[in-house]
Amino acid sequence: MKIRQVSDKLLFVFLVLFFSAVSRTTDIYITNNFSLLKSRAFLGKWAYITIVHNTGAAFGILPWANKFLAFFTAIVLLIIFVYMLAFVRKNTLPGILFFSLICAGALGNLCQRLFQGYILDYIDLKVWPVFNLNDTFITLGSAGLFFLVLKKDAGKNIHNNKKPEQYKAG
Repeated sequence: MKIRQVSDKLLFVFLVLFFSAVSRTTDIYITNNFSLLKSRAFLGKWAYITIVHNTGAAFGILPWANKFLAFFTAIVLLIIFVYMLAFVRKNTLPGILFFSLICAGALGNLCQRLFQGYILDYIDLKVWPVFNLNDTFITLGSAGLFFLVLKKDAGKNIHNNKKPEQYKAG
């Protein structure tokens, strides 16, 4: 195994642990300093802190499915970890960052489901359902991967998989 592959794998694990620690620290701070269902302004009128206990999926749908959601999240998390640790040599630094954001967010939400029985949501934009830092990590990581794929595909000609520079006149 090449040193670059080992260092990329360590970077992936470090980033997952780092983002997980940031999220957990934020959760503890929010829990200790804010009250359930009472909004407090944060960032002026742009955002509020409103603690909500969410036993369901995104936007509170499927409130009865906490165990299923925990199981599903654990499976997806396992697949991503195995992929990243087995095939990290095929990933770029941004790819490692985006996958680590997704894993950290999923891990944080999974731990909350398993140990608390609910997800602690607290970021309230008043025009969107309340969410948490883990959800933000998952969204940023997913969006980043989406744009990486778009960027990669934009460099190829869709019809014959040749890069645009291959068509330059000699």
